[in-house]
Amino acid sequence: MKIEPLVLKLNFKITPIEAFRRLSALKHLFFLDGGTTGGKFSFLSGDPCAFLELQNGNLCFKGLKNNNNLKPLDSLKEIYRSVKLKNIPDLPFFQGGLAGLWGYGLNCLLENIPPVSDEAIETPDFALGLYDWSLGFDLTTEEAYIFSTGLPETETTQRLQRAKKRLNQILHVLQNGPATIDHEWVPFLKYELQNKFPQKDGFLTDVSMTDYCDGVAKCVEYIHAGDCFQINYTQRFWYPAFCSDKELYLHIRKECPAPYSGYFETTSGVIISASPERFIWSDGSSVTTKPIKGTRRRGSTIEEDEKLANDLVHSAKDRAENVMIVDLLRNDLGKSCKFGSVKVDEICKLESYSNVHHLVSSVSGVLKDGFDNLDLLLGCFPGGSVTGAPKVRAMQIIAELEKSPRGIYCGILGYLGFNGAMDTNILIRSIYSSRGWLQFGSGGGIVSDSMPESEYQEMLTKASGLIRAIKNHPLNNLKF
Repeated sequence: MKIEPLVLKLNFKITPIEAFRRLSALKHLFFLDGGTTGGKFSFLSGDPCAFLELQNGNLCFKGLKNNNNLKPLDSLKEIYRSVKLKNIPDLPFFQGGLAGLWGYGLNCLLENIPPVSDEAIETPDFALGLYDWSLGFDLTTEEAYIFSTGLPETETTQRLQRAKKRLNQILHVLQNGPATIDHEWVPFLKYELQNKFPQKDGFLTDVSMTDYCDGVAKCVEYIHAGDCFQINYTQRFWYPAFCSDKELYLHIRKECPAPYSGYFETTSGVIISASPERFIWSDGSSVTTKPIKGTRRRGSTIEEDEKLANDLVHSAKDRAENVMIVDLLRNDLGKSCKFGSVKVDEICKLESYSNVHHLVSSVSGVLKDGFDNLDLLLGCFPGGSVTGAPKVRAMQIIAELEKSPRGIYCGILGYLGFNGAMDTNILIRSIYSSRGWLQFGSGGGIVSDSMPESEYQEMLTKASGLIRAIKNHPLNNLKF
């Protein structure tokens, strides 16, 4: 039997950012922000009825009974498959379900990948709220809807009572909550990372330019030896936090507008994402993924910008990188999709953002009978565009060569709706704010003819948007 959520169309105008401010006091606030680059939907929720988080092998449950006999991923599957919602058609897709983070370190549970040691800022392998309500915005019509399921109650009368109560609570906060975010922020004074990593332009990094180029050269050696066709090699950056996480998010979304931006509060830190890359979208039947491979900086003049874009479009190396990952994703989708349904809809399409041009492709399929979105997500995780090909060997080499764990970087942020809907981004151009530090990563796909110095500059180009936004924040007066 499927549960039908209550749904209320708001009879007053409110933007997603106004709602973000008014709901900002809710615990585990979750925001998928499609409004910076003309997206169709935005979603907000908070105060989940349950929360589960895996870190250092320890699975923590809040609001749910934990079956200690189950492994972490089996617990996740049990929760996801225990509830089915009736989908309300023609409305924003996320109407209640699991939402949050799947960190890159989850790959160690899925494949034979050794963990990378010496983690500076510990991050969850996954952190997911069971959100019994959702605020969905149709950005095209400027309409907003509250969905309330009444979970975790399942008995009809009690569930409906809870659903009405929660709906009215959220409605009250939207109408009466503070119109500004809380700017109070207590500085974290113990900068224990300063003596651990080298510094570049005011940011700590886990490798120097020389070390990064050496890592690229080792990737090329592995490729020439036949281990891989492509390896995504990356590094980490740190900067001391200087303002509230919500304040930083609102600044980042202005400075680095991206179609799959988001904000999410785990138990130990906050994700601030300006991701340009969708991982997987699904309506429970049709499936789409949109890998990015190939990057150029934006030009300082119209003529230079067009030249850089044209160079990217006609670059044999960048197109080859993109096509390799498209082939990998066709294989990954094939694990969960019907035979013959997987197809390439777009190949190497140019997309331009505030600080870079990218080549983006699109691959689609149709789920097999008996397979659901969680099968699909875990079968494709992590995204091929942030690993390389073949995926497992590339991840093993990444674990060997990279100096610190990726954490949230190259994981995913998104939702698994109980109504069969799913949407996720890949956490590139994304910050994890924790223990007084802003941590983020950057890197690129290495192929047989990669030049280490050029790859290093491309890595910096990809990081430049976040670096510029952090440096230019009006509240950043650190002398670091």
